[in-house]
Amino acid sequence: MTRITASIYFATMLLPVVAIAAPKDGVCGIGRLIDVQTHVEVIQAGTIEHGRETIKKNGRKEYDSYSTSNLQKQTIYTVTIVLDDLTYTAQSEQILGFGFKPTSLIVNDPIGACVRGSTLALDRPDGKEYRAHILRVARAPRADHPAELPTDR
Repeated sequence: MTRITASIYFATMLLPVVAIAAPKDGVCGIGRLIDVQTHVEVIQAGTIEHGRETIKKNGRKEYDSYSTSNLQKQTIYTVTIVLDDLTYTAQSEQILGFGFKPTSLIVNDPIGACVRGSTLALDRPDGKEYRAHILRVARAPRADHPAELPTDR
């Protein structure tokens, strides 16, 4: 009985360590950052309505109201990276100025990258991950495989 208990105890202690040390799902490697673009736009986030009731000296009620558009600044970042022979284009949004700005990354430098489903994760200079939604994947043409199909002559 002691041997079984020891085995169970060892397994419960080892499983979390293995889970932490296990590589993250997806395709990872060192890629090259090709481009970072920024698109800033002001979007309407609703309206603010204000109403006020005042009572005049003669007892008559008067109503004043107005509405104002509530605008927000939205920044969309588009990053393009080459990983192996594939070019990935991904986007992320920043609303109200919170979040990482990928414009601090250096274009044409090598960068750690992982593709997990429809998410591109890049290694940030501070050791964290920058994640963006993949919009497009394109295979780079190779010299031994022309991009054009041969034509009949």
